[in-house]
Amino acid sequence: MLRFILFIFISCWVESVYSQSRIAGRVTGEDGKALTMVMVRAYDASDANLLVAYSKTNQQGVYVLMVGENKGKDIEIRFSSMGYSPVSKRVENKSATLDVQMKESTVKLREASVRAPTVRQHSDTLVYSVGNLKSKTDRNMEDVIRRIPGVQVDNNGRINYNGNPINRFYIEGVDMLDGRYTLATRNLRPDDIASVSVYERHQPVKLLQGMESSDRAALNLRLKKSRLSKPIGNALLGVGWGDGFRWNGDLFTMLVGSRRQHLIALKGNNFAQNYTSESSSFYDTGAYSFNPPQTLADNLFPERPFGSPSVPENRYLDNNSALGSVNNIFKLREGLTLSVNAGYSMADNEYSLASQTTYALADGSEVTVTDDNRSDFMQHQGWFGMKWERNDSLRYLLNTLNVKGLWRQGNYALSSKHVRQHNRQKAFDVTDYLEWMIRKGKRTMQVYSYFALANTPAGSMSATWLESDSAQSQQAEGLKFSMRHSTSLGWGLGKNGRGGSLKIGFVVDADYDRLELVGEAWPAEAGTSDTKQTLSTADGYTVRTSIGPSYEKYVRGFSVKVALPVSMYNLCYRNKTNNRKNSRHRPYLRPSIEVNIGRIMHTWLTLTADYEYKPSPLTLYISESVYTSYRQLTMLGSGMLTDRKDFRLNGGFFWNDALNGQNIRLSGGYTRSQAGQIHNTLIGEDGSLSTQVKTDNSLSHLWQAAASFYKNIYVSRLSFRLQGGISGSRSPMMRQNERTDTKAFSCQIVASAEQNYLDNRLSVALIGSWQRFTNRLGRLSSVCIDNYSSVARLSVRPFKYFEVYGQGEMKTGRSSVANIPVQWYVDGGIRYVMKKMEFSFNARNLLNERLYTNRYFNASDVTVYSCRLRSAECLFTVRFTL
Repeated sequence: MLRFILFIFISCWVESVYSQSRIAGRVTGEDGKALTMVMVRAYDASDANLLVAYSKTNQQGVYVLMVGENKGKDIEIRFSSMGYSPVSKRVENKSATLDVQMKESTVKLREASVRAPTVRQHSDTLVYSVGNLKSKTDRNMEDVIRRIPGVQVDNNGRINYNGNPINRFYIEGVDMLDGRYTLATRNLRPDDIASVSVYERHQPVKLLQGMESSDRAALNLRLKKSRLSKPIGNALLGVGWGDGFRWNGDLFTMLVGSRRQHLIALKGNNFAQNYTSESSSFYDTGAYSFNPPQTLADNLFPERPFGSPSVPENRYLDNNSALGSVNNIFKLREGLTLSVNAGYSMADNEYSLASQTTYALADGSEVTVTDDNRSDFMQHQGWFGMKWERNDSLRYLLNTLNVKGLWRQGNYALSSKHVRQHNRQKAFDVTDYLEWMIRKGKRTMQVYSYFALANTPAGSMSATWLESDSAQSQQAEGLKFSMRHSTSLGWGLGKNGRGGSLKIGFVVDADYDRLELVGEAWPAEAGTSDTKQTLSTADGYTVRTSIGPSYEKYVRGFSVKVALPVSMYNLCYRNKTNNRKNSRHRPYLRPSIEVNIGRIMHTWLTLTADYEYKPSPLTLYISESVYTSYRQLTMLGSGMLTDRKDFRLNGGFFWNDALNGQNIRLSGGYTRSQAGQIHNTLIGEDGSLSTQVKTDNSLSHLWQAAASFYKNIYVSRLSFRLQGGISGSRSPMMRQNERTDTKAFSCQIVASAEQNYLDNRLSVALIGSWQRFTNRLGRLSSVCIDNYSSVARLSVRPFKYFEVYGQGEMKTGRSSVANIPVQWYVDGGIRYVMKKMEFSFNARNLLNERLYTNRYFNASDVTVYSCRLRSAECLFTVRFTL
């Protein structure tokens, strides 16, 4: 109740504390039609670089500027939009109406052609025409976005630009999905979208634009005018056959209006389609920078305790999956939005896997452990979120509330050991985030507050040996409460802030953790019928008080930021079982520097360095052992609180010539970590594993470098990508109580090309990759694994609405021990489109490959996986498009 009253008080106070002038109007083209998404900026007339207000036109072409009153001064209002000549108006700083007409002026590619896409550029904004960038073989917007220079889309759907995840995904300038943008990219058709805009170095908080730089980009989808203010989407139904009956059903609809947006998705299938990415948020900055709260009992019992193969899940996973998602956003007025999101997902998965792991010991000997299991695991997850956001050039106010619940169970049958294992977990969490910022002239003030509560009321693992009539079980319950409060003040230095900005922040973090463990084993010893039981209850808190001065200089694409936070840690851990208690109270430092140089001949340079000195988490003080599987006993910590020191150095070079479709990215980094614990693994002759944490100095090094080149020849519809990377590490470890070092090295090269011929009637795509992994334990000989893969895709459209497509994939490899057999996968299908109806027949694994084998490294150990694959299967689908 207190936070609600505080929230209302701040909202009302911010509204009335400053007297403002209101300048509003309508922006139209030469034909008199309204222009949307026009950038409207107001500057102090005496200083062309001092931004005093910022806005954008809505669907009716209307804009509103709220400017702090400053009698006796004029302001200059600048209007800019892609494809139109900029307009500048000088007016008196008082409430007034100002309508503007803009003249069209399009910048085209030098390679002028009827087929060439028009890439328009203004400052840090690039606009790509979807109609000219798409291919007839594209199934959704994700396929189109992949062709934008500088964009990388991973297998989960996360979008990166110049190596960094995007910080916002807009639809018509509004962020409805709150990071779950695969709901749009994997369901929207390219035919419904007019353009994709890339906002480079995007600062989502308007108040901070021009004051704080950003190395992240944002994407914005603009729908075709004919698709606005009406439902769009599709409904799909599919049936087929494989090992059994196959089915697939989708219902997707979206409505984008001037004042509101809605998106509803209902999906289900047993055709090996995973919906995890469509229920996950990919944002990681601002309010999204806080990790989801987890108790110490979370993930003690993994969903896949005996591993999983590296082949894509649609090759081996027998599934029943479902997803329901409802997303809404309402524009209450200019700069003020309310969004409500809710969803539910279910996954019931099965697969069979045999593994053989060879553990290398420091003396040159080896221990081999085999597992042959059938895994059956199910997960139910639900979530609800609300977000109230006010975002304009003078104030920012945000409040978010999120509630999540999880229920998971797994059943594992290990035929070679005659063991049955069962895992269970229930968890839920609630988070609330409040942020308020205000700006007046060169001064800014920021306050935010974060609360989180996580509970794991039930987590357990139980195992039964069918032949020996013995059993063991492990139960864990956890509770976590987190809060974070921050207040910061900022000042612009020099005349009109040209000397940079100075900020001083005060932060208080507090975490409370509680963990209860109950372990049982029967019989306790051979030849007895006694039951061995272990009980443990522990809790503790961490309070971190920080004060952090920082300086940032930002001018014309160049920025430098230096921070020197000082933190006072107060930790206390208590084991209620044996009344043991430990605490620590001392200060720590984390200095950092960041330099960015951008927009010089399409080039960006970035360099960051930071040093972090902090205590290890409370988990490492819990010295109790936990059965995480039927043969693995894991000690959570060493029983001692120690410190950790990390030094990180990262750099990057980016060159992006969007008009010519070219992009080059180079990056590299080095991390040096020093901790006070080292893990010791004990391997029994029967294959049992026991992991201990020893108090000892541990120094590790990690380095990595990557490079990529992308070229899209718009005229000939040819795109080419070449990327590669190398990484290496050296770290200490203990095996059978003997300390040694492990060294690892890996490198990868991936090349891909896509070409469309004959007016998109023929499409060819080729992908080839090579990976090498090398590990060395102590003075032993190195072990090396090479993996090779290639993919060829072909699509032929002999008639306008008819398509025949196919894909062939080859995987093989070799190691210093044995070669990996060549494996082939062939998929194909046909598709026919008739107005709003689409009929397709999709066949998978036509060669009926039933076994997948691969080798991979885990530290110094080599694991050989053999997995049963899904049989040849097919699916006939009918899709209706709105």
